Amino acid sequence: METETPVAMPEKKARKSPFLAILIVILALAAIGLGVWGKMTNDKITATLEAKAALDSEFDSLLAENGNTLTDFEAATADLKTTKADLEKAQKDLKSSQDSLTRVQENIVKIQSDIDKAMKYASVLSGFLVERESDAENIRRIKATEDSTLQEKYDTAYRSGTTEAADAFFEYIIKTISALLK
Repeated sequence: METETPVAMPEKKARKSPFLAILIVILALAAIGLGVWGKMTNDKITATLEAKAALDSEFDSLLAENGNTLTDFEAATADLKTTKADLEKAQKDLKSSQDSLTRVQENIVKIQSDIDKAMKYASVLSGFLVERESDAENIRRIKATEDSTLQEKYDTAYRSGTTEAADAFFEYIIKTISALLK
C-alpha cells in the first residue's frame, strides 16, 4: 500500500467583506471632513471673536465720543440759554434806548419849535429897538408870531401912544422869550 500522502486541502481563506472596507473608507473620509470642518469653523470663530473685539473697541470709542458730544451739547445748550438771556436783555435795553431817543427827539423838536418862536419874538423886539423898521414890517413880524395877545398889546400901545402901554408890550415880548427858552 502505498501510502498516500494526504493531500492537503487548501484552507479556506477568510474573505474580507467589501462592506467593511467601504465602511472604513467612509468613516475615514468623514473623520477627515469633520477635521476640515472643525478647522474652518475654528477659523470662523476666531475671526468672529476678533471682529467682536474690534467692534467692542469701536463701541467703547463711540460711547466715549458720545459722552464728549453729550457734554459739548449740554455746554452749548447752557451757552445758548445764556446768550438768549443776554439777547433778551439787550433787546429790552435797545427798546428802552429807542424810547429814550424818541423822547429826546420829541424834546428837541419842541425845543427847536420854542427857539423858532423865541426868534420870531426877538425879531419883533429887534425891529422896534435895533433896526427901527417901518410900521408895516413890524406888523408883519408881529403877525408871524401868530400870538393874538401880542397883537392886542401892540394895538393898545400904538393907539394909546403911552409909555406904560409900550412897556407892557415889550415886557410881554421879553417874558414870552424867557418862558420859551427855559
